[in-house]
Amino acid sequence: MTTLDNIIDLTVRVEDCVDAGDWVEAAALDVQRVEVIGQYLNEVGDGPGRAAAAQLLRELLARNELAMRKVQVMRELIVEKTTQLRASEAALKAYVSHSSANQAGLG
Repeated sequence: MTTLDNIIDLTVRVEDCVDAGDWVEAAALDVQRVEVIGQYLNEVGDGPGRAAAAQLLRELLARNELAMRKVQVMRELIVEKTTQLRASEAALKAYVSHSSANQAGLG
């Protein structure tokens, strides 16, 4: 597997983890990917492959931006659901407290 193939493979794996909501694995794979990109850029140096490397980086940036948008949407959904759960929990506690108070008053 070439360094370029490794970068693409890691990118796909990061995207898959983001889609699955596996943030820990996505972050770990992204660290690996950054290291491999660094190796690739060192291999290319100032040689003739520099234009191809620049194009690759632009494509990776676009893919990263898409993944980050997905993460932001998921984060917003999680915050919304957490807020709903807290409100439901508070309503349940109020109901139980009210019910207990009413039952105590009836006895």
